[in-house]
Amino acid sequence: MVLWSAGGADYAARHVIRHGLDGLVDATYSKAERDHLGCWSITEIDRHHRPELFIDDCPEELRNDRPKARVRPYLFHDPNDRGLHHLFDRL
Repeated sequence: MVLWSAGGADYAARHVIRHGLDGLVDATYSKAERDHLGCWSITEIDRHHRPELFIDDCPEELRNDRPKARVRPYLFHDPNDRGLHHLFDRL
């Protein structure tokens, strides 16, 4: 699993540690550039870390040729948020 954030790679890494996911996340990356279509570019993500599925709160900002799933934005801790549970069941 790779965490890719508009907040930057360091921001993502802090949240990985904060939530105890460091054993599950292989790398963190920054959403740093957009491509010629205005979509987030994945050129900064190492080839061996390129996801087969993107899970994002704004999947419309990702290239259309990439499989993706929408989740609600993470704005605060919500113990009732089950968005990822639904995705894990599908996988």
